[in-house]
Amino acid sequence: MRQTGHWSGDSSLTQRGFNELLLDTIERLDIDQARQDVASFVKDQHILNIWSRDFFKDVVARIVIVEENGG
Repeated sequence: MRQTGHWSGDSSLTQRGFNELLLDTIERLDIDQARQDVASFVKDQHILNIWSRDFFKDVVARIVIVEENGG
């Protein structure tokens, strides 16, 4: 995330910080526009009907960050 400029903090990004960034992005996301953006890449368009803020928030809750051991 440092390479893309999405994280410039001095410390490592924590699970909580990562989740907060994702949840903030989800709140600002135009779900209908996102569906349109990916529709041409999805064979079964009905799959996109599940997309909602609640759906993406549920996905965020399931993400586990695995920390890399230095060395």
